[in-house]
Amino acid sequence: MLTVNALIEWIGNEAQGESVIERILWLDEMSDLTYVIDVNANKLPYAKTISEYKVALDTEEAIMLDKDPFSRVVDEELLSEKAKDIRDRAWEAISSIVILEPEIYYPRERAKHVKTVAQKYGLSEKVIYKYLKRYWIRGKIVNALLPDYDRCGGRGKERNTKGVKLGRPRKHADIVGDGINVDEEIKRIFRIAINRFYYSSAKHSLTMTYELMLKEYFNDGHRMVDGKKIPLLKSFFTFIPSIFPI
Repeated sequence: MLTVNALIEWIGNEAQGESVIERILWLDEMSDLTYVIDVNANKLPYAKTISEYKVALDTEEAIMLDKDPFSRVVDEELLSEKAKDIRDRAWEAISSIVILEPEIYYPRERAKHVKTVAQKYGLSEKVIYKYLKRYWIRGKIVNALLPDYDRCGGRGKERNTKGVKLGRPRKHADIVGDGINVDEEIKRIFRIAINRFYYSSAKHSLTMTYELMLKEYFNDGHRMVDGKKIPLLKSFFTFIPSIFPI
């Protein structure tokens, strides 16, 4: 049964090498209408039919994820005052319009509301849209608006990862390589791989998920061994699964 905040993964998109996962934001059984958002894309919500989802789930073209890696559960006492202030200011700006469902999902009406609150709080419309997308993608909870650096443990912001590899140099770097910095693109691939291989009906182990991610997203082509295609992994991906997030 479809419910608000359910995550649906479309299996049929695996052929393109990337999983599409949509969050149900609002639904109305009487009109067979639902509004959803792609959690891995920088897009605004869009309409689909409930019957489309029911057919896809019945035919296993899509699956409903059991766990929600996008929703944030935090200990309020461990949050910094700066993080709380950023969250509370963002929530103050959008709290009056996110409750206007389904009107807030209509592009023309949403644009009017965004313009109004942007002017009221002295923010750009781009910032308001960023708050809205973050709120919807991360589970429609206030803590979705917390800054990302609180999740990864940084002090105020993530470090610049361009150029030199951060952290202590590896032993035997001449053999295993220097490694790489985990930037936003790598994090995005981690999230996709976890949902595609770990939170799936196959129920792969975390180690297997890691190996499947390497083969799918970090290879330099293939070679034939005993009639089978074997992926050639990029040389920099020799780090161990202990850094693989979950």
